Amino acid sequence: MRTIRLSMVVQARVDYVTGKASALAIFDSLIEGMLEPRERDVLNYVRRWGDTISLDIVSHFEIPLTQASTTLLNLHHAGLLTRQRKTDERGRYFIYRSAK
Repeated sequence: MRTIRLSMVVQARVDYVTGKASALAIFDSLIEGMLEPRERDVLNYVRRWGDTISLDIVSHFEIPLTQASTTLLNLHHAGLLTRQRKTDERGRYFIYRSAK
């Protein structure tokens, strides 16, 4: 895992030095390099599909609800996702969105 993260950081530096990526893109790449693989996958899912609830993650990645909820919450606490509390006939839940 450390080798993969290190290679992502090195590649980000090369891309910046050669002008292939902006500073913001490099920063995003470095953040992604610090995430666990499942966190990275979930973050990319939310960025691609927009509004996401835990059950979306459960069905897409075939993981337990507790793992999906915890992963979304960790990404929210890291500032990578925003969340909005909703209450309706289905009960109380959170809608997550990409913070950028």
